[in-house]
Amino acid sequence: MQQIPPPSDALWTKLVSGSITHKFGLFAANMALAHAMRMVAKDPARKPAAVEDFHRFCSKYAEQVADELKALR
Repeated sequence: MQQIPPPSDALWTKLVSGSITHKFGLFAANMALAHAMRMVAKDPARKPAAVEDFHRFCSKYAEQVADELKALR
C-alpha cells in the first residue's frame, strides 16, 4: 500500500495555496486540487479545511497519487 504525507506536511498547504503547481496523472486529483485552490482563494481562513479535503481525497486514491506527491516533496 502506498503512503502519502500526513496532513500536517507543508506540501498540502503549498498545493492548496497554489505555491506549488502540479498536473496529476489522475484527472480527478486535478479536479480536487482545483476545488481546494478555489476554496482557499475565496476565503484564506478555509485553508485547513481545504488541506483536509484534499488529503482525504489523496488518501482514497493513494495508489495513483503517492509517487507524484513524493516527487513534489
